[in-house]
Amino acid sequence: MILGDWYGSSWIIDESQREYDASRVHFRFMEENQYTAQLGNREETGTYKLVDRMLYTHAEGQSEMAVRLLYLDENLLKMGMNRGGQMETLTLERERGE
Repeated sequence: MILGDWYGSSWIIDESQREYDASRVHFRFMEENQYTAQLGNREETGTYKLVDRMLYTHAEGQSEMAVRLLYLDENLLKMGMNRGGQMETLTLERERGE
């Protein structure tokens, strides 16, 4: 269900309700557990795996990262992240036409 292109629609810092610009976030999850991501000006390519409700990504040349899948259906993906002690929720929507 996670395969395909996902585009950021909301990125909230939970405690403060402040938001980041989610429109500059794009993930593409492909066959054989490969992915690419555009996070603002940063691009990454690597592998991913789903274990229970966790998504693990391992970008080339970086350490493995883990986020909690808060919600996943055919059109909506919500990730819960702990970044530097701050809880954040990133919501992505599937590209139209997939």
